[in-house]
Amino acid sequence: MRRNPYVIVLLVIGLFALVVAFMLTIVLWQVTDSTTHDVVAASALSAWTYVLIGIGVASLVGVLVIAGVAWTMRKAGLDV
Repeated sequence: MRRNPYVIVLLVIGLFALVVAFMLTIVLWQVTDSTTHDVVAASALSAWTYVLIGIGVASLVGVLVIAGVAWTMRKAGLDV
């Protein structure tokens, strides 16, 4: 059995997006720490965080779908 390159790429993209989203969340906490914080910057950071979380989750769901299809095909006796 050899590794599927699409699974590896999706896994790397998903984990990288989630790590960057976590780092942006820490920056967002830092920006909104004061009472006179920049609302536009905080909104932009929040929007980018949501986009990166969406990309990460979609990539990891893709990994699960590919792994599920491969498992189903192996279970059915088909060569994968």
